[in-house]
Amino acid sequence: MRNDNEIKTDDQLLEQFFSSFKQDIPDDGFSHKVMRRLPLRAKRMNTIWSIFCLMVGVALFIVFNGLGALRAIASNFVGDAIGYVASIHLSLFSLVSLWATVALLAVVGLYNVSFTQR
Repeated sequence: MRNDNEIKTDDQLLEQFFSSFKQDIPDDGFSHKVMRRLPLRAKRMNTIWSIFCLMVGVALFIVFNGLGALRAIASNFVGDAIGYVASIHLSLFSLVSLWATVALLAVVGLYNVSFTQR
């Protein structure tokens, strides 16, 4: 494996070799004009593509009744949540286990707060 001095030397040799054969070709500002024009065209194409995709998405949303699907999803979610809460049997929980859970959560919370302040 080579050390840093040899790598630097190789880099310097390459730079010296290419600088001796360097040719300047006058372009009368052509490169500058091209580089200045590229980002504007890319930005314009990006904007056009984004608007096109948005319009296609809105059209598909309308064609396939997206609002109805969103209503159905929301209705099912609320119904499932209400059904889950209604299925909890409170007779299985005792008041002691509820207080023990609250106390344990309080102790863990206080420990976390004191640990983060250190």
